[in-house]
Amino acid sequence: MTTVTKAILSLMAVVVLLAAAQTGFGQNITTGTLTGLVMDAQKGVLPGATVVAVHVPTGTAYEAVTQGDGRFTMMAVRVGGPYTVKASMAGFKTQEQTEISVGLGESLIVELTLATETLQETVN
Repeated sequence: MTTVTKAILSLMAVVVLLAAAQTGFGQNITTGTLTGLVMDAQKGVLPGATVVAVHVPTGTAYEAVTQGDGRFTMMAVRVGGPYTVKASMAGFKTQEQTEISVGLGESLIVELTLATETLQETVN
């Protein structure tokens, strides 16, 4: 075998190995992403709301705070479910959604609408 032939065969072997490594790279995803939007009853966004997602079978909890646009993101959450997702903020009633499932590699979007909390005053 000539030096040129050996070099070409070596290069081809490297290309095959790199291609095999690339196809396996995307298969390492084992989680999903939970994203969403928290709004008030008038569809105004609520920055600073606390959102907690609990993976019911394991009790694993994920927490996020909404950004200025009312959106939140929880990356690398367990796949499956069910999840219970709660959003809360001072001056609003806590809102909860249940039976939420996250798929492998999925970016699931949840919308939560918080109603204004009515204040009751007791006078003695």
